[in-house]
Amino acid sequence: MFDRKEYRADFLRYLPRAVEVLVNKCRVLPPVEPDGSSDCPFAERLYFEKEEAVLDVKQLRADREKDIKGLERSIEEVQNTSTEPWWANEDDKIAHTPHFEGYCRDKWAKEEEIRVEARRLRDSIFRLRIDIEMIDEFLAKAAKKRFPRTPRDQYGNAPGQKVVRDPIADRDKDIRKFLEGS
Repeated sequence: MFDRKEYRADFLRYLPRAVEVLVNKCRVLPPVEPDGSSDCPFAERLYFEKEEAVLDVKQLRADREKDIKGLERSIEEVQNTSTEPWWANEDDKIAHTPHFEGYCRDKWAKEEEIRVEARRLRDSIFRLRIDIEMIDEFLAKAAKKRFPRTPRDQYGNAPGQKVVRDPIADRDKDIRKFLEGS
């Protein structure tokens, strides 16, 4: 079954932060010429970081869609557990006894719990769909700011690609910087 508390904690912890990071990355992007040149010497790195943030937000969007499917399955499960009609197996002999009245109250209470749980799950789906719409708006705004080609990091990796580093080359580069600085 879907854990609502865990979902709310994850939502409050990660989604706003990922979107905030994307918005901040988009704000600092410098203008770039069609050939990829810019007045900013590290423009390509900034665009690379923006594309990485876009990938993170897309992953969160996919997770939210998966959550919606899980909630829809939970609603089906809850509604399928609805009880049989209270009169199905009762005969008229006990129809007006205190035991039967208590039995009916219990059945109605259980059915009300099922309706309340289904309503709660539908509300969660509604909030998730609104979140997805907002994420799509942020992604559309971020897509307007693009680098003319696929931006690369200092190691030549594209966004989303596993970082491949040469530790010896990194060490040599650090040593050269240190020697040049002294």
